[in-house]
Amino acid sequence: MNKKGFTLVELLAVIVVLGLVTTLAAYSIFNVWGKSKQGLLDDKIQNIENAAVTYYSEHRQLLTESCSVDEKSYNTCKVVTVQDLLDFGILETDEKDRKITNDVTGCNMVNDIVTVYRKNNRIQAKMTDIKSNNTTC
Repeated sequence: MNKKGFTLVELLAVIVVLGLVTTLAAYSIFNVWGKSKQGLLDDKIQNIENAAVTYYSEHRQLLTESCSVDEKSYNTCKVVTVQDLLDFGILETDEKDRKITNDVTGCNMVNDIVTVYRKNNRIQAKMTDIKSNNTTC
């Protein structure tokens, strides 16, 4: 007997294999996409912290508060928002409405909190409250 085509079982097997390959590929793509967004956000946070360090290195006299960062207390520090850094002119944004967008959630970062402090006679900054990570913005 001559076979002139594929059986139904062979076709179903091919469809199942293609479905599995597609599922694995989609998972990998979305995983890479999420990591790239997180990488962009990490770079943006680093830029914000560097801008705060730059500004307060030139204006050390403004570090007058007491605060804690990572469970350590500091006598000379300042808590500012990203909006404050934009207003000081030390942080730039490409967007015309002067907002900075969280790449992961799409929320505006202007209300995120940056704590600037002096440790070992060096100015350091850390984003201590990233309110834009909340998905309901």
